[in-house]
Amino acid sequence: MEASGAVEGRGITGSTELARNALGLPQVLFCIVTGCAPLAAMMFNDPLGIRGFGIALPSAFWVATIIFFFFSVPYVEMARRVTTAGGFYSYMSYGFGRVVGLGTAIAIAAAYLLFVPGVNGVTTYFAQTGVNTLSGGFDMDWRIYAFCFIFLLFFISYFHVELVSKILGYLLIGELVCLFIFSFAVIIKGGGPDGIVWQALNPASMFSGHVGPNGANEVFAKIGGAAIGVGFFAAFWSWVGFEMAPNYAEESRNPKKLMAQAIYISCIGMGVLYTFWSWMLITAWGASKNQALWAVNASYGINPKIAPIKAGIPDGNYANAFYPVVHKFAGVGIYNLFQVLIITGSFACTLAFWNTSCRYLFAMGREGILPRVLGRTHAKHKSPFVAAICVLIFACGVTAIFAAGAVGTGFQKQLGLSTSNPLVALLEVGTWIPFQGNALLFPVMALVCLAIMVYFIRAQDGFHWFKTGVAPILGAGGISFGIYLMMKNRALLTGGTYTGWVKAVPYYSLGIFLGGILLAVIYKYRSKERYEAIGKFVHEEA
Repeated sequence: MEASGAVEGRGITGSTELARNALGLPQVLFCIVTGCAPLAAMMFNDPLGIRGFGIALPSAFWVATIIFFFFSVPYVEMARRVTTAGGFYSYMSYGFGRVVGLGTAIAIAAAYLLFVPGVNGVTTYFAQTGVNTLSGGFDMDWRIYAFCFIFLLFFISYFHVELVSKILGYLLIGELVCLFIFSFAVIIKGGGPDGIVWQALNPASMFSGHVGPNGANEVFAKIGGAAIGVGFFAAFWSWVGFEMAPNYAEESRNPKKLMAQAIYISCIGMGVLYTFWSWMLITAWGASKNQALWAVNASYGINPKIAPIKAGIPDGNYANAFYPVVHKFAGVGIYNLFQVLIITGSFACTLAFWNTSCRYLFAMGREGILPRVLGRTHAKHKSPFVAAICVLIFACGVTAIFAAGAVGTGFQKQLGLSTSNPLVALLEVGTWIPFQGNALLFPVMALVCLAIMVYFIRAQDGFHWFKTGVAPILGAGGISFGIYLMMKNRALLTGGTYTGWVKAVPYYSLGIFLGGILLAVIYKYRSKERYEAIGKFVHEEA
């Protein structure tokens, strides 16, 4: 305590506690649903998902909703028992022990750290293209935007979590309003050239033949054709964020009740909305001539002469497949709002991942697993700002690698891009890095389902045949199936090549996980105090 007081006296850090009773249900929802980033999920993941599933993308969303519901059921039961800022890794520690728990801690922290520069790449793409369009020609390099956003993220996260939740809330409401205006406009006007495309809701369309759904192989031939695994990546990636609810438990009021509400509302609610919004995008474009697919092709700039004609539009110079149909169905005002809110929405998404990264580093620092200074909070704001400094350094480092053109040169040549082209921010920074993050996150989610089941079996109280028996098995199985398809088709993310980083993705993930396990083994025999602390700190307080 003397050390803590001395530190606080210098105005650097305060205690090892986060702000208690700071967040109610709306604030927690703002913090986690903005991690799902509804508008960014639609404008970034929908085009990527259309490449994999064609017009069947809405079906993928409702199938994913069912899978994540089965994940949510045991997750909620565990959240009611354990209050922790450590989330996944604490749960894994209770089910499979401290060694596997620490492997999970390192893997999940790495995943969320990767999401920060990855989603920031999406933000910078839309900032560069959106500001250019709205200003009538102001064209600042995406790399300048990228570093400006990173430092802004650090500035915001430095302060009290209530400020963060308010910012996220206002941005989220704007996104939802615009998406609903567009969607209802499509319904009122009876859809696009083919009316309401009911076929898009048929899950059988997700696997319609060896050449890919509705001609996706032909439309995207230049970058490797259709990829069912890429489609699942896009659908699953849209949910990443809702599982962060337990990370805010320590800062929440009545956390054991609130966590369950937040997880179910975000999981099921976003599933219904994702299905609806993506369905309206397909409906607005039409399906009889693969219009939606060619629209995505045009936005990626893959076939600049062919794609606009195929999509039924005279000019292919637009940054996203949503823009032409939003302009057509909802008018220029909503179209302009889309261009603004996709920037703020994807920024808010990055901020949500930034906060979660900080809390994982904070939790492990407080338990002594990582340097203890990471477990210190700001004397005034109670924010984990030391951890935020680490996230800042990591995000800048990863972004600098792509900004300097040190990676991705083969992919850039294939599409005829220079390193300064904003598509590098979208198709490399915003796609490759999140894919690696998901290759860490989704296996952990599957294992967490089983860890929770084991925990309740051992506890001998609270076990339920469905909630902590059948549901975790179904959740783990569904997520594992998605992982298999993602890994099998991962080469098509980079135009069909299966070398270098693409080939090594699962091995990087396994290596990071095993590195955490090795660290736990070292602590077990060299530092009993640290080993005993793994995953237990907050639970023993709660």
